[in-house]
Amino acid sequence: MLVSYVNLAAVMRNNVLDVCDEWVLDSGAYSAATSGKEIDLNKYIDDCHRLMKTKKPPKHIFGLDVIGDPEASAKNIDEMRRQGVDALATFHYGSPYHYLKDVSAYGKMAFGGLVQRGAGGHGTRLDASMRLRFLENCFSRIDWPVWIHGFGCCDHKILLKYPLASADSTSWVYSLQRYGHLQYLKVNNANIRESRDKATYTSCLIGQIEHFRTLEQQARDKWRRLHEKLGLGEFRLRFVASGKTDRTRFETYKQRRSA
Repeated sequence: MLVSYVNLAAVMRNNVLDVCDEWVLDSGAYSAATSGKEIDLNKYIDDCHRLMKTKKPPKHIFGLDVIGDPEASAKNIDEMRRQGVDALATFHYGSPYHYLKDVSAYGKMAFGGLVQRGAGGHGTRLDASMRLRFLENCFSRIDWPVWIHGFGCCDHKILLKYPLASADSTSWVYSLQRYGHLQYLKVNNANIRESRDKATYTSCLIGQIEHFRTLEQQARDKWRRLHEKLGLGEFRLRFVASGKTDRTRFETYKQRRSA
């Protein structure tokens, strides 16, 4: 599971982490930038330290980015590490490639800016070929081994071509919620609304979760030997969760799988 810092309070208040065995913390920089909010670096660091002392601490913590300013982002990462937080830096689409060497030298990193823009206007104006070309250029410049998370990289074309160690997905819920897109049925513009037919909507979400679980397993099978050889661990596809409703959805999914 992946939790954005901007949703952390709701996630903790509703015990959403109870339905996962491992989670990672995203700084929420993109969400903050698109909503006009600001995240205080020192408060983020303090909250990271608090979370690191809990019974289920985040497996990885992503550093606080300054969207569009790789140098300011690097300063934030350095400060987080100086204060004892093992923060991962993110190399964003559109950044000059000379920054990639410093970002990847730490041995753990992420790729960002790759969430494709949907009908709602969120994300980046990238088609599939542009995303693949960016990743091709990045992987050709990295000195292995490097543990890499791909923000928004839940596409099978990416996961089965590049040996990411981790990726995340909001598509499991937002594709249906915003655009009526059901990946597991290859259906677009499905006129399904939770307010009209909760049972059907829930069944569709469970189908979505199963679809991405299958994709996760395919990526694991594809890269298992390489990941083991490089000590990168097992591939994880992390579902993005934001609050009580997501906890209920995953509890329903687990109940139906065990039935």
